[in-house]
Amino acid sequence: MGCGMEDEVDQEGYWMLQVDTDFTITTETKSSTESRASVPSVNDFVVELYNASGSTLVQKWEHFSDMGETIRSKTGDFLLKTYYGEQHTGAFEKPYYEGSSSFSVKGKQTTQVAVTARIANTKVSVNYKEGFKNYFKDYSMKMASTGDSLLFSKNETRAAFFEPGKVGMSLALTKQDGTQLSYSPASISTEKGKHYIINIDVSENGSGGMDLVIAFDKSTENRPITISLPGSATAVKSPPFILPTGFANGRILSFIVGATDIEPVSALVIAEGGISSCKISTDSYDVMKMNWPIGAIDLAATDASSVTNQQIIRDLGFDFTPSMNGLQMAELDFTKLIPLLPTNSQVDLTHTFYIEVTDEEGDTNARFSVVLQSMNPGFRLFKPVDIPIGSTLANIRFELCEGSINQIKAEYLSYGVWSACEFEKPIEKTNIVNIYSCTIKIPALTTQGQSIRLNYNNGARYSNEQVIEYLK
Repeated sequence: MGCGMEDEVDQEGYWMLQVDTDFTITTETKSSTESRASVPSVNDFVVELYNASGSTLVQKWEHFSDMGETIRSKTGDFLLKTYYGEQHTGAFEKPYYEGSSSFSVKGKQTTQVAVTARIANTKVSVNYKEGFKNYFKDYSMKMASTGDSLLFSKNETRAAFFEPGKVGMSLALTKQDGTQLSYSPASISTEKGKHYIINIDVSENGSGGMDLVIAFDKSTENRPITISLPGSATAVKSPPFILPTGFANGRILSFIVGATDIEPVSALVIAEGGISSCKISTDSYDVMKMNWPIGAIDLAATDASSVTNQQIIRDLGFDFTPSMNGLQMAELDFTKLIPLLPTNSQVDLTHTFYIEVTDEEGDTNARFSVVLQSMNPGFRLFKPVDIPIGSTLANIRFELCEGSINQIKAEYLSYGVWSACEFEKPIEKTNIVNIYSCTIKIPALTTQGQSIRLNYNNGARYSNEQVIEYLK
């Protein structure tokens, strides 16, 4: 063989592809019905070969079955993609699957390439319960992600597939007497590979009227949203209220500075009379230094000044349902804002936000506050174990990476005042680095539990708050 031909062979190699599939879809809500789209054959998947960065298509096979067992290729780094179906903004029973893998081809060698294809969009179903079907003459639900809406009619049983992200909803109802109603629940946040089932029902409200009941995600599955339906002399609209996810009204929610695995933190606004204004404000000077506008910001307003302020706080990471004026439901999402909140290397900072909602009839919600504490890493109190009724001793564990345990004191909250707790047993090291345990004395618990925290060096720093509760 000539030298030139040897060099050419050295610059070529082979690769073999194995495609696996994982068609698992995690169901996020409970339902008595379940629909399943047809599962494709691996042989029907499209296979595309790109350069290492994925910017240039090198070769394409319309079907995996069209590929030979071994592919001859130049040496180098490559990106392989395989998929089935079309990535769309919304379609019935049309899932989209995809997978990718990077690999290298070396001269005179055969590379084994493995890729797993998984569902890459969100599955959504609407489940009309029997009581709901009997109460209304006609009904339908429109849903949309980033594209055209899909209509779930009264007879629709198929599941729809959307791009992951926010999915909006609009419910149109016709009562037996012909009265027409419409409701716009807040959009739901969806993830790829998960199935969200929206359960819609009615129930008696105990005052002679009927409630519309909507349960559409994990946060409301066990605490469904109810809306009083008109048509009864005793049916009275409730004033606006707020359902929190990931926190409690007025209670401190602590997070570690720099944490990236923050659970969703959001507030669902419910206004049966339609949202007229939804104002958010903060008294945190540190947050205002981020360029957060001073004073209340009306998220439902459409004047130029309000729209400008709305965009400012969106850019800071705070998200909310757009064009919420007149809607019965809207979502305020703090999740992306939390990692960007101001921090301090010496002390933990607390940032309080206030939410005030007024409906179109002039009713306003009770005072609602979101209290977020940016906690320095290395000094935190873990969730205590529940204790028996009547007990005044609690075992706690905490982390202290820097400093002396001799400077640690425990405190409990009583009528808004923090008081010192005695240590029943001295602080001890555990077998985990920087983790300590001890037993403290607290007053007999109330039904709401007992808030506690740790104090370092006479108040130089405080830990996050935790709540000790009774054994259920």
